Amino acid sequence: MIPAIEKNIFYSIAVLLGVWFASALVFEELFYSFVFSCFIGFLAFIALNYYPLHLKKEKTSAFEKFLPFALLQASIELNLGLGFEEVMQSISKNNYGILSKAFKKALKETRNGKAMQQALIDLSNEFDSLVVKRALSQLTAVYWHGNKNNEAESLKSLGNEILSRQKIEAKEFSNKMVMASLLFIAVSAIIPALFQAFVVVGSMIMDLSLSPLQALLIPVIAFPLIDLAVLLFIKSKTPYFLRGD
Repeated sequence: MIPAIEKNIFYSIAVLLGVWFASALVFEELFYSFVFSCFIGFLAFIALNYYPLHLKKEKTSAFEKFLPFALLQASIELNLGLGFEEVMQSISKNNYGILSKAFKKALKETRNGKAMQQALIDLSNEFDSLVVKRALSQLTAVYWHGNKNNEAESLKSLGNEILSRQKIEAKEFSNKMVMASLLFIAVSAIIPALFQAFVVVGSMIMDLSLSPLQALLIPVIAFPLIDLAVLLFIKSKTPYFLRGD
């Protein structure tokens, strides 16, 4: 089996050669096209190595999104006298996305002979998050000690704490969105309009060395790609619990 790093290098070289060929046709400058393609190939290599880490982060964020609601539900149902496995079953049947699936998987493992504590520990190791580890550790304590000392209240407190943190993050994001919106307006409307004006005036007054193909491709391809990059940047800064994913 080919190691991941070697596969990433191969794909990056393929991107480099493809960009070099395409840019050489457009700009008709082999050297500058090669420099540009090397830069794109380097970015592709970085992206290929970063993507698995990004997926793990997204998985953790998706779990954290519903975690406070699952903890509050567990607290209520434990106080009503339901058993721990019944609570886990109830959460696994709820619409909590990846969290419900993870609890369902843990329950399935316990039915196949794994101890509940070990199933929760293994589940905790799948996520690189102190909040998730803390929550699952608290659930493990509840399973071990039961609700004799009103352990369910600790789940309620932790759930409310996570909700409070999410509210703060949502408020901070709303403040940042003002600047992000202005940036998007600039790159999607103002800069393309200025470029078109520059091309028209430059072709009339100055000896503007811009071919008709380049004048077409820049507003049709380059500016939409910049718009896409800005939108992806805004999405990356959006807290996961505010997304519609």
